[in-house]
Amino acid sequence: MGTVAFYRGRIMTPEQVLSGSALLVKDGRISGFVSENEIPVEYEKISLADSWLLPGFIDVHVHGGGGADAMDGTVDAIRTLANFHLQYGTTALYPTTVTHNRGMLNRVIEAVEKAMQEPDLKRRVLGIHLEGPYLSEARKGAQAGDFIRLPLEEEYVSFFDSPAVKLMTVAPEVDGVKETIRYGIGKGIRFSAGHSEAEYDIGIQSTTWGMSQVTHLYNAMTGLDRRAPGLSAAALVSKELRAQLICDGVHVHPAMMKLAMKAKGADGVLLITDSLKGNGEAIEEFYMGNQKVISGSNAFYLEDGTIAGSKLTMVQAVRNAVKLGGVALQVAVKMATQTPALAMGIESTKGSLTPGRDADLVVLDDRLELKQVWSMGRKCL
Repeated sequence: MGTVAFYRGRIMTPEQVLSGSALLVKDGRISGFVSENEIPVEYEKISLADSWLLPGFIDVHVHGGGGADAMDGTVDAIRTLANFHLQYGTTALYPTTVTHNRGMLNRVIEAVEKAMQEPDLKRRVLGIHLEGPYLSEARKGAQAGDFIRLPLEEEYVSFFDSPAVKLMTVAPEVDGVKETIRYGIGKGIRFSAGHSEAEYDIGIQSTTWGMSQVTHLYNAMTGLDRRAPGLSAAALVSKELRAQLICDGVHVHPAMMKLAMKAKGADGVLLITDSLKGNGEAIEEFYMGNQKVISGSNAFYLEDGTIAGSKLTMVQAVRNAVKLGGVALQVAVKMATQTPALAMGIESTKGSLTPGRDADLVVLDDRLELKQVWSMGRKCL
């Protein structure tokens, strides 16, 4: 890692878009900004050719990609999926599980914990997102119903003892989840409501226990009804809940994307991929946990037609937020960078082009095509 200056571009900081300025990188971190004619002589100059310079994307909900799945339970699999998504601008992520037995989940947690110590992964793999197992059978979606269960204190205490566990999706109406959240909050865990039959009032009430996100908004949860507002409505109304949103045009109709973005704003939406193992691979069938998954034209499905996950990348999610969601590029970028960083409590190191932050950078042209990716000051694409 050397000293690099990015110039002749549009640099998107949290406050404004800078032109005529250079962003300086030293020892893997952003060291500051100077005028283009004041770049120190020891810095290697990288011309952006009038492209956009953005923070690297952060994905809090990603099961796999490039032929690997978090549930493979190995460091190699974590590396493969992380490297696959790095090529599409994701410089930090949280490998995500599916509901399974305790032994399998512990194996995956251990693999992520080890990955977090690997030199090439430790600033990119930031922890694990446990999606389940304390979910609603009625809203299981593509989760395996055989492994959905009530919280057992011995089990969740063992999960939360690992420094790798950072986020957990739970159904707030399930007996014992309130106690699970309250214990986990004390250990620094974030909680997201999902795969849930919760009514509106329970969704709102759960924020007082520490619930702070909603998992893949609109999917696998109670919806929007004029007389019976569900968890989806709670997510849109509550300022305490940030909504994870899959902007692939399959999981969520563009009109519902627009509704979420207008209701929540850039501070309240996290763009996610919910990407699966087959993303980027010519794989017609594979397993997610013990569930057989079939590749469709634009998403992945179970054999019974249940949607199982996406073929999305974070750069495509940003494009779709602009083109389908109708928001400005600055808004879309914030939902893929600064907002997830804030949601996960990593804003002091990730998520913005701010001095002192990691030099995780993405370069997009005017067509929003990916031109360069940098991780900790190293060029990856």
